[in-house]
Amino acid sequence: MIELAKARLRSLGSRGRFVTGDFRSLQQLAGDVGTADVVFSAYALHHLNRSDKEAVLKQVVELLSPGGWFVNADLIVADSPEVESRVQQLRVAGIMERAGGSDSRFADSASTRRFLDDLETNEGDQPLTLAEDLDVLRSSGLKNVSAFWFEYRESVSGGQK
Repeated sequence: MIELAKARLRSLGSRGRFVTGDFRSLQQLAGDVGTADVVFSAYALHHLNRSDKEAVLKQVVELLSPGGWFVNADLIVADSPEVESRVQQLRVAGIMERAGGSDSRFADSASTRRFLDDLETNEGDQPLTLAEDLDVLRSSGLKNVSAFWFEYRESVSGGQK
């Protein structure tokens, strides 16, 4: 992911910095960077429980320049079990369709569901609802918090220092 990001952001030259590490230690990872105009996270924070996520975001706010933005692309869950169930049905059907019978893990809905359940358990997924996610952003000290885009189980949200 880092190499792909570097390639896509090559035009920024030395203005961009890429660091690999545990984002729960963001202040240490940032080192002497000072402040940042933008902090971006992609499909990572849903692995944290709410408390750890709030702690990371408070570190993000400390790192941001005044007026700087935090943007997060991540997984969410629906507000209601009925909607989440339907989203999961669509998710399974889409995976099976894209696999086109070429992957035995996705041969039918039961095997696809088992694969997803195992993956989410092994990955430690703990996604929040969109409303909860936005509340975490606000409680971390960000303002102008908004969801910029969402579809099914994915969202892009953020806020400004």
